[in-house]
Amino acid sequence: MKGLPRMRLGALARVGVFVLGSVPAVITFIAGHVTTGLVLFVAGELVAALAALTGSVLNELSTRWRSRITDMLDQRLLTLVFRSGKRYHSYVQDSLRKIEEQGPATTAYYRPDLDEIFVNVALVPKEPHKAQRGLLAVAAAENYRESPRKRSIEDFIDQPDPQVLAILGAPGSGKTTLLRRTGQLVSRQRRKRRRKVPILLLLRDQAEQIQRNPNVTIPELLGPVLEKIEVQQGWVDRRLRAGTCVVLLDGLDEIGRTRNRQMVSDWINTQVSTYHRNDFIVTSRPRGYISAPINVATVLTVKNFSHAQAEKFVRRWYLAIERFGQGDEKGHTAEYRATQSANDLIERLNANPALYDLVVNPLLLAMLVNVHFSRGALPGSRAELYKEICQVMLWRRQVAKNMAIDLRGQRKEAVLSHVGYYMMNKEIRDLDRDTLLDQIEIGLQRFARDVRGQDFLDDVGSNGLLVERENGVFAFAHLTFQEYLAAAYVRNNNLVGTLVQKVDHAWWRETILLYAAEYKADEIVEACLAHDTVTTLSLAIECVDQDSDIAPQLRERVELLLHSIATPELAPERWRLRAGVAVNRYLRDVLRTRNGSRVCANPISSEIYQLFEQDTGYPQPDALYGRGVTAKHAVVGVRGRDALAFANWVNDMLGNQTSYQLVTVDQIRDVSVQNALRKRGETVSVWARNDDAPGQPTLWVPPLLRHPHLVTAETVATAVGADIRGCGPTLIRLLLLQALMEARLLARDLDTEFSRARLYAGSRKRRVDVDHILANARQKVTERTMNYYESLSTSHKTAVLFGLGDALSEVLGVLQAVAVSPAAVRASALDNADRITADLISGLEPYLAYTFAVSGDLADHETADHVMGRALSTVFTKVMDSAMTGSSWSSVFIEHFVETTYVDHDVEVAPDSLVEVTAQARAAVVALRHDTGYDEDDDVETGLTPSTWAQKAVLAIERVAVPAFQREQPLSSELATAVRLAALCLTAEQFPPKETDIRPLLHRIAAGITLLEQRAAGKSQPSEAIILAPG
Repeated sequence: MKGLPRMRLGALARVGVFVLGSVPAVITFIAGHVTTGLVLFVAGELVAALAALTGSVLNELSTRWRSRITDMLDQRLLTLVFRSGKRYHSYVQDSLRKIEEQGPATTAYYRPDLDEIFVNVALVPKEPHKAQRGLLAVAAAENYRESPRKRSIEDFIDQPDPQVLAILGAPGSGKTTLLRRTGQLVSRQRRKRRRKVPILLLLRDQAEQIQRNPNVTIPELLGPVLEKIEVQQGWVDRRLRAGTCVVLLDGLDEIGRTRNRQMVSDWINTQVSTYHRNDFIVTSRPRGYISAPINVATVLTVKNFSHAQAEKFVRRWYLAIERFGQGDEKGHTAEYRATQSANDLIERLNANPALYDLVVNPLLLAMLVNVHFSRGALPGSRAELYKEICQVMLWRRQVAKNMAIDLRGQRKEAVLSHVGYYMMNKEIRDLDRDTLLDQIEIGLQRFARDVRGQDFLDDVGSNGLLVERENGVFAFAHLTFQEYLAAAYVRNNNLVGTLVQKVDHAWWRETILLYAAEYKADEIVEACLAHDTVTTLSLAIECVDQDSDIAPQLRERVELLLHSIATPELAPERWRLRAGVAVNRYLRDVLRTRNGSRVCANPISSEIYQLFEQDTGYPQPDALYGRGVTAKHAVVGVRGRDALAFANWVNDMLGNQTSYQLVTVDQIRDVSVQNALRKRGETVSVWARNDDAPGQPTLWVPPLLRHPHLVTAETVATAVGADIRGCGPTLIRLLLLQALMEARLLARDLDTEFSRARLYAGSRKRRVDVDHILANARQKVTERTMNYYESLSTSHKTAVLFGLGDALSEVLGVLQAVAVSPAAVRASALDNADRITADLISGLEPYLAYTFAVSGDLADHETADHVMGRALSTVFTKVMDSAMTGSSWSSVFIEHFVETTYVDHDVEVAPDSLVEVTAQARAAVVALRHDTGYDEDDDVETGLTPSTWAQKAVLAIERVAVPAFQREQPLSSELATAVRLAALCLTAEQFPPKETDIRPLLHRIAAGITLLEQRAAGKSQPSEAIILAPG
């Protein structure tokens, strides 16, 4: 029967009813009562039919109501579930909306939302014992180094397989904020996630209940909250068992005693096992986790903020505050005010490396932002800020989190200040465990006998101020905290005499300044003045500069120190002392770069550089002082070797204090340095050290600034034009010398033609007309001579203009005699040419005569090129061929000279390189002269070899130019003209095709002398400056 279908059973039941209904009629029929049996049969069947109908109706009604009740119950359950989830997620998002209260003494009136200011921290897989324990990284550079393995929390959670993560980080590194943000995002993005229900538990709040009942479950711990928001524990339990949760357990380290922390760790392991399909994330400081690890957890450590992350946080925080204050979500006013405030804070931090070191820690950065916002500036003294930081880390934060404190906060600080003072006295940064515990016990004796040294160490060791740098070795998270606490100990125990004895000790400098920033500094300043060293006088000036409490007469004595540098009667040793103080004060302001290095905030000023010149006798830079530039402005026009010499002088002046060196290119490109330069309103190029070639610094030039060593072809051509217009008489004299040389060559050609004619006539067997042949020869030379005569005549007006009209007439007379006079007259004219030559040469400008290597013996040369070089000879010929007259003569000369000497491209040349470039050019020309193309036996020069004139000219250039290049003598305009024109004339000489480097060297000489001349005249503004970096 069990296997029969339901419909078949129903049919059998109906048949059974009809059979039963007919039984009485059958019995009656058998008894012989036919009529009565028939009536009973009809009645029975009617009753059976009615019963069947009633059963069918009831069955149909049952089916319909069962479906309706099922639908109703199902809908009710769905509604209940949906409302629970909605209420829970609403609670999560509302409770995680704001940042956590950290308890700084100075707080803003508005606590921003996480959405407004959150900056994601990077996570790096690392063994627990290697995780950073202090507030700050041990090495400054570590704060900025990018790790190739860093990842976001989103890279680990919501994977196909559930994850168990232990996130370790120093105090204030952002662990709790990261958990809150993770919970917030999981809830918001639940439709896109595998695990969509965040559960956040603060372990410090649950530790007591877990210790009472280790079997308590996560839903049971959430009971009070779930009841408050009307969500059943069963809903959470079902979600956990379904594997749709992300369990966030914050602050394992905040459970004080190790045994209790281990119990909580065991409980976590149990929950991970019970609800193994979910993601679990536990946060802790490294010290707390090592003693109570999670069995299967992947350990990740939180990285410090990078420079970019810190700046992003500051800007987001200020924008949130200003938008709230302005009541304007998107207003430009709020954005403008936020940008101004953020820029101000960033610049202040950049200018104070001791504070800038702190911004890598999110908590300390938040404190700095709060303080800056509340006061409109950072604290007047660093001591005030460090005091607040110490208080927050030692006890204020614990109070804000309702955590138990065994020793009052101020007393914790007092014990630690004793440790700091002990370490300063020992001049150490590290303490072994036993020594540290001994010093803690000494400090505790004044306050509490029921607190053990080890317990105190465990407490302060977990807050990040004091860290175990390696096994059994402890140090303060930053030397600044050690110095501040030592200064506090001096203050609390009236030990200023100790500081007085240490004024000449660099180790104590910051401690002294931190003390003097808050308390009367008369004794310290008096001791500084009495010691009278660069170190102590600089310390006294710094006390004055930071507005320490100092008697007026002492303050006046200190301020007079700097003015005494200008006193003429000051003894040399006293002057050097005062100069050292001034330099030390100027270099005191430093910036922190992105990679953690330090750079002096200001370029070296003209005022400081003049101290260097005065002390060493070093030549001035390639720029005029005082031309619209004050002594406070950056010194410019400094050469690379000057910059190196200045850095060495600074280190010599400051003795054993901080050493300085030129910045690197990476440092000068840093945004902090660029912002500082922009704020000064000065655009400079900067000499940077070159580690590959220590003696050859590299010049860094800003992208939009023209390179200060670039000399354009137009600049050189303009200078050449000025040269030619300025030395017209000299050029006319050289032109006349060329004409005399040409006359000698024409006379020589005429004699050669006559000799050939006679030889030809004598070789013929029959008589020839010798006179006809000689006449033809004379006519040929005469035509050439008269053509030259006529071309030279075109320069008559110019010659007269320069007072050389008579000389021109004499030269024309020589040419005419060569052309038409008999041999005797011609010889007499050539003898007269020697006198004219001597007169012309004696009238040449001395520098030009020397650098052009003009020869006075024209008879010894085969061509005019050998007398004054190929360039001038060629240009003179072109000028005369142009048949120009009067005022156009110089213009034509300039045009042909620039073309002939290849002045058609820009040249970049550093003044420092000019001596070497000149030496290279000289060596190349002389080597070619002696090694190729010159036959000493025949004294014949080939067409592709520099002439004897070229060798003489390049040697002359080196002799007159090098002293000016080395600034051993002033650069006059006459010298600049001579070197420029001579160097350019050499470029037109014939050099072998393979010698392609000679002309560029000569062009660099011409460009370099042009650059120096323009700078000396104030026509070109140099930009090469010096910025130093502490070594």
